[in-house]
Amino acid sequence: MNAAVITVGDELTSGEKIDANFPRLARRLASLGIEVVLHESVPDDEVAIARALKSTQAVARVVVVTGGLGPTSDDVTREGIARALGRELTFNDAVASRLSARFPEADSGFLDLVLKQAYAVEKAEIMMPQRGTAPGLILFDGDQVIYVLPGVPAELDEMFEGKVGPDLADRFGDLVPLRRYTLRTAGLPEAEVQTAIADLEPLYGAVRFGLLAHPGIVDVVLTARESESEDVEAALEEIEGRLGSAVYGTDEQRIEEVVGKLLREARSTLATAESCTGGLLAQVITDVPGSSDYFLGGIVGYADAAKIKVLGVGEETLSEHGAVSEPTAREMAGAARRLLEADIGVAITGVAGPGGATERNPVGTVYVCIVDEYDELALKLKQPGSRGQIRARAANTALNLLRLYLTNEEIEQ
Repeated sequence: MNAAVITVGDELTSGEKIDANFPRLARRLASLGIEVVLHESVPDDEVAIARALKSTQAVARVVVVTGGLGPTSDDVTREGIARALGRELTFNDAVASRLSARFPEADSGFLDLVLKQAYAVEKAEIMMPQRGTAPGLILFDGDQVIYVLPGVPAELDEMFEGKVGPDLADRFGDLVPLRRYTLRTAGLPEAEVQTAIADLEPLYGAVRFGLLAHPGIVDVVLTARESESEDVEAALEEIEGRLGSAVYGTDEQRIEEVVGKLLREARSTLATAESCTGGLLAQVITDVPGSSDYFLGGIVGYADAAKIKVLGVGEETLSEHGAVSEPTAREMAGAARRLLEADIGVAITGVAGPGGATERNPVGTVYVCIVDEYDELALKLKQPGSRGQIRARAANTALNLLRLYLTNEEIEQ
C-alpha cells in the first residue's frame, strides 16, 4: 500500500522552518504497513495545493495533507482540496456550535475568524480535535482516501493516533508493517560501502537497500516488511561480514555511546585537546548521559599561544612543523592526558576552512592523535566539505579511531 504526504506552509518552502511533520507521518504510516512513495511541501497557495493533490492520484491510495487549516487568511488548504476535487466548501453548523462553545466570551470579530474553520469540503467526514480548534477531514476520491490534518505537531499527533491510525487499520487491516533496519559504519567513504555490498540487493529481492551518509558515518539501511525478517537477518549478517570492523552499531546507536561503553568496560578515563573542532569532540562525548564516568575534560587550544601556554606544545614544534601537523597533535594529546591525569588523551588539529590553508595543508587537512601510557597513534585526514562538515567528520573520525584502538582492531594509516 502506497501513500503520499503533502505538507503545507510558506515557512516550509521558504526554508524558514524544517518540515518536522513529514518524518513523524512517514514513520507512523510505515508502522501500519503503508509506504510513503511521494512527499511534497507546498506553499499556502490554493492552486499549488490543488496541483499537489492531483499529482498523487497515479501513485498513492492513501494521502495525508497537513497544515493550513487554521483561521487566518493564508490558511487555504480546504480551498485547495476543494478545487482539486471539484467540490464546494460547506458551512457545518455542528462544528460552528462546538467552536463557539469554546469561546463563550469572544467578541464577534474573533469569533468570525474562528468560525472560518467550520467550513468543510463537501462530502467530507469531519474529525473534531481534542487540542486546538482546527477540525480534520476524511475524504474519498475514487479509491483514494485523503486525510487532512492540522499542522501543529501536538494536534497532528493527537488526531493521527486517535482518528487516522485506527481508521487506516480498519480499512487496510491485512497490511504487514514496514521496518527499517540500520547498520552503522564509520571510517569508510560512502562509495566504498556501496561497492562492498552492491551485488547483494538482487539476492534479497524483498529487501530494499539504501545508504545514508553523515560526516564520517555511513548508515546501511534495509527496508522490508516484518514478514521478510529472515531475509533481512541474512542480508544484515552478510553485510556485516563484508564491512567488518567498520560496523560499530545498529539502528539508533551513536558512535559516542559505543565509545563510552568501551571506556567504561575498560575502566579507562579520557581527556581531549582540540584546535579546529573548537570543543566539538568534547561536546559530542558529553551528550551521552553518564559520560562523567570516563570523560575528565577537554582543552580547546585554538590559537598557537594557547597551544604553547596551556598545552605546553613546544615553540620549536610549531615553528618547524606548524600547528597542523602530526608532532603538534601528538604533543596536544599527551598534554591533555597529563594535565587532566587521564588514561587516554585524544587530540585534533587541522584546517577547517574556508581560510587558513597552505600548500602543505589544504582545507580539510586534519590530524587526529591518541596517546596512552604505552603507545601513540596518529592519523592524517584529507577530507572535502564545508567548515561544519570537516569539523563534524574530524570529531566522528576521532571517536572511531578511539573505538578501534579500544577494541584492538587493525587501523590503516
